[in-house]
Amino acid sequence: MLVTTTTKFDDEKIWNIVRGSTDDEEASIYPAIVSEDDIAYYFSSPGPLYAYQGILHGLPNPKGTQDGIAFQSIKFNSARTNIITVSANVEAFIPKISCEIARMTVRIAEKEYWIPNPPPAEPSPLGVLTLDTASCSVGHLAETIRAPLCSYPMPSVIRVNCSEDLSMLGVSPDDFNTPRIPIDSKTPYDLRIALIGIDSAFCDGISSSPDQVDWLTTPPNGTATMCKIDYNLEEIHMVQTTDRNDFQLDTLDSSSTPNRRFSNFTGLELGEVMLALIGWWDNGLTFSNIMIKSLANPSATSDWFLDEELLLNRTQVTLSGIAAQVLQQYALVPGNDTAEGTCLYSENRLHIQPISLWLLVADFILLSLLMGPLMYFIPCQSTPRDPDSIAASAAILASSPSIQELLAKTGHLRTSELTKWLDGHIFKTTINASGHFEIRGVGAAPLFHKKSARFSKF
Repeated sequence: MLVTTTTKFDDEKIWNIVRGSTDDEEASIYPAIVSEDDIAYYFSSPGPLYAYQGILHGLPNPKGTQDGIAFQSIKFNSARTNIITVSANVEAFIPKISCEIARMTVRIAEKEYWIPNPPPAEPSPLGVLTLDTASCSVGHLAETIRAPLCSYPMPSVIRVNCSEDLSMLGVSPDDFNTPRIPIDSKTPYDLRIALIGIDSAFCDGISSSPDQVDWLTTPPNGTATMCKIDYNLEEIHMVQTTDRNDFQLDTLDSSSTPNRRFSNFTGLELGEVMLALIGWWDNGLTFSNIMIKSLANPSATSDWFLDEELLLNRTQVTLSGIAAQVLQQYALVPGNDTAEGTCLYSENRLHIQPISLWLLVADFILLSLLMGPLMYFIPCQSTPRDPDSIAASAAILASSPSIQELLAKTGHLRTSELTKWLDGHIFKTTINASGHFEIRGVGAAPLFHKKSARFSKF
């Protein structure tokens, strides 16, 4: 059967919604990044965050998303009303979020504070960090990684540049004595998103006065994970259940269906879009609530992110879910293409015509009327089984004591002798007191029996 794909992916729509970090700036990668702390994009509303937050609270998945995947929707072109499922191959956006636990060292930035805007709490001291994983090492050449140390209950979300090296080393325009590594808008760096979690016990003794810095002597304990953001556009097999409107999604063999990518939207740009959503919108409070809601244990403490494996797993799942909502809201547009599909439908295979039905009813009524006279005239003293079978004969003899007594001493006789033994007897059939068919012997024994007795004397 033919199906219609009612949506399609269009990366141009993304750039109609996502803006550069200033109103007069067109959206493209790196346009406003002049330091590691700048963002490339901004949004008037964080719709993908709210959509994913609604899913975690039990709301249905927005159309075209499920299990952290965004995909095309279909409509089946059939007049049938009994279709159970419809299946077809559709194009899907598959987030490729790879996260690693990072080894972290923290040095307190003396008398430097992070002041949130608007400030939800007291100013937080800044930490200068180094992060190391199997594929990335940052913060060793210059103070490129800075994060607030008292931003709990949420981890700090920052950008890290895993491509930094000595050839990129420069100085800060604000402080010529401070080395820095600027981001060149023409270079495709390996930019990633890092989540930094600091033990809340470190901040319990913070004074509201910034002048009291004597407690800033011991580096805090914490955890960190770094995530590389990428994606694929793949053809998947989708099975849609029509009555519940849910989906089963299966990936196909990549050798027969090669992956593709948008021509004007890279994985690096997706990462910058994600960073603007989760790191800078409302200072990360919405993202923090989403991370906490995604935990299996609803009573988790604010320091849940100190569990490295839990932080790694929840970050990867949450970023994939938000990325799918980004594409669903920013890249899925109406479409009207046809494709081959299959359907499963229910159908009654037994078709009864009205004439045939009424003939059957008439036959049933006629047979019912004939059964009355038959039941009245057929004698009830008849055997209910075929008397010619061995089983029937055995059953009849078992319920006939007089026959058993007559045949008690005839086990050694041949058939011809047994026939002569019974010759001359008179029998009658009856129904005994227990309701079983019975044969009773009546009348005298034949002369043959007396002759047999005389012959036995010789």
